[in-house]
Amino acid sequence: MDQTIGFIGFGEVGRTFALGLREHGVNRILAYDRTFADLSFSQSASHAERLKGVTICRTVEQLVDSSDLVLSVVTSDTALDAARKALPHLTPRNTFIDFNSVSPDLKRTIGDTIALSGAKYVEAAIMAAVPSLGLRVPILVCGGAAARKAAEDLNTAGMNVEFFGEKIGRASAAKMFRSIIVKGLEALILECLLAASRYDVCDEVLDYVEAGYPGLGWRKTANFLVGRSVIHGARRSHEMVEVAATLRAIGIDPLMSIAASKRLREFADLNLKERLGSRASVSYDEVFELLNGEPVIAV
Repeated sequence: MDQTIGFIGFGEVGRTFALGLREHGVNRILAYDRTFADLSFSQSASHAERLKGVTICRTVEQLVDSSDLVLSVVTSDTALDAARKALPHLTPRNTFIDFNSVSPDLKRTIGDTIALSGAKYVEAAIMAAVPSLGLRVPILVCGGAAARKAAEDLNTAGMNVEFFGEKIGRASAAKMFRSIIVKGLEALILECLLAASRYDVCDEVLDYVEAGYPGLGWRKTANFLVGRSVIHGARRSHEMVEVAATLRAIGIDPLMSIAASKRLREFADLNLKERLGSRASVSYDEVFELLNGEPVIAV
């Protein structure tokens, strides 16, 4: 791939993609993250070196000026701000690919913002968990010829990108509606196990659910979703706010989505990440033992 890829945002998704792209022979990868301001430049560069050659940029301007494809992988609540910060530095040679989990309306607003620079805008939606699938996670892109070209280029670099249509908003709509089930299930499991842990019946409850709905592996699924909530609860809560906005825009009252967002937010506010670390392998037993910190209710 004879193009330079720049990441605005270098959290879990950005780092995972960058490492995978390097392994597939992409030699020119840059990264900018607002958290770099909290580190010395040498610390940031050392972090990049551990990712086998990613070049850390001090500013958005430096990254955009040096990149052909600009991949925005920030949190959903900062997606528009990231586009606005890139705007003064983008030119028609750039393609801005927006991977952030936001509503179709916000994708269109971001697209209109990027269009002011003459750069090409591509809507992208990540359709599964990045840590488990890495670079092969399925991605949908929309936006006409620029999206077709981006899909071709990124697939050549080892990614799994499907052109999903001309109209901006279609990919993010699919992402949002998937989240109703995925994040909704996460919120249900959190609430269920929070209660079940008080009676020390978590395993039994999940086993009976497995008996009625076999095949998913409910204990394993619960461990995965609770672990994701520990690490990314705030981000996932905000994504459900975007889902709710998407539903309201089409005349549907987002009852379940708002409830899921509230449960995920309350869980995130417990700051378990600081106490348990960022281990993806954290179990629901660990989480609820820590939360309860008290004897199980005798029945």
